[in-house]
Amino acid sequence: MCDEKVVYLGEYDVKAFDKQELIERGEQKLLWQTKRLQDPIKKLLAGKDYVFGITSSHLIRVHKEDGQLEEFPVEDVQDIALSLNEGYILTKTDLYRFSTEKPGKFTNVGAPAKLERPFVCISLSKDYIYIASKEFIYRLSKEGGLLDEKAFSGTLALLATEEGPVAVKESGEVVFFDHQLESISSCSYQGEFMKAEYNCYHLYLLSTEGLFIFSKLGRLVASIKDSKYITFTEGLNHVYLLKETGLEAASKADLFGEDYQNIDLVTLSAIVLGALHLYSQETGKKLEIHEKLGYIDVRVDGKGLDIYSVTYCLSKYFPELFVYCANPGYYEAIREFAAEFNLISEEGGKIHLNESLLKLLEERHSTFLTFKDDIVKTVGSCQGK
Repeated sequence: MCDEKVVYLGEYDVKAFDKQELIERGEQKLLWQTKRLQDPIKKLLAGKDYVFGITSSHLIRVHKEDGQLEEFPVEDVQDIALSLNEGYILTKTDLYRFSTEKPGKFTNVGAPAKLERPFVCISLSKDYIYIASKEFIYRLSKEGGLLDEKAFSGTLALLATEEGPVAVKESGEVVFFDHQLESISSCSYQGEFMKAEYNCYHLYLLSTEGLFIFSKLGRLVASIKDSKYITFTEGLNHVYLLKETGLEAASKADLFGEDYQNIDLVTLSAIVLGALHLYSQETGKKLEIHEKLGYIDVRVDGKGLDIYSVTYCLSKYFPELFVYCANPGYYEAIREFAAEFNLISEEGGKIHLNESLLKLLEERHSTFLTFKDDIVKTVGSCQGK
């Protein structure tokens, strides 16, 4: 897993590597390394200030600044999923919710007793939780209520996409679903499955045969045939792959070809803030932005506006915004890059938008003009009651 500055890798410990040194010089600059754990790390996810992971018996939280590691016991851990300020732990029999700020307290979501056990894996969307068992995939509400089920065997991993989950099967098949668990497309991979990540309309899948990159339509768009990769993680414009000989960075521009356009965090920050400005301007509602735990806390006429939901829903019009949903570790960049490039100013705990710069963005970005009414409606739908 990575954020805008660091690549994080975990086996029996968590290591943090300087991303720019790797990209620009091909050098592995180790920033910190945690203590060695008793059990291997099954999965790592990036949050804002912390990296979260699981072993078979613990949730782990690692501080990004210094690698300080905390362990929280959980029995029979199968999988973990993360949103902006909360996470979910899936065990063989239960589903638990926890706060990313206070992860030691677990709340049992109460997965219905009729669901087949043991559970295997989990993924999240804005509104739903998806859980796979050996023979089924289930769609649950965030409160744990069963909404849909689909007979589907052999699932090894579930990943969130803009339109629903994608399931990786032991048989070598990959199936993309919509939110109602209707199949959209499928594809297949060779070798034994090792790991998969999804971001911006592409599935990155590592097997014992190499790295395969598929579009949502199931088309193989790029691959790196190499059986010596141990693990990988996908970043903004590079894929980071680990071998026994070391860590390497593969450029997405090289993988996808001349049609690939680099993802720029400054532009992403401007799109999010531009959409908020457009909503306020078109509706006449008062927009208030504060800093809360390092994130931007948005309120419209005193009611909360969920920024995670905003970015998730706006990814329909700006696909690159799904970066924030696929990896919550990038959310801090909204405020940081916006301040650095004068899109916002901060005074007395309040954040003020640079309306002239954001208006210029709206005028020059064709999508703002084309989908103006849809963007306003979408942002409004994310407002609390």
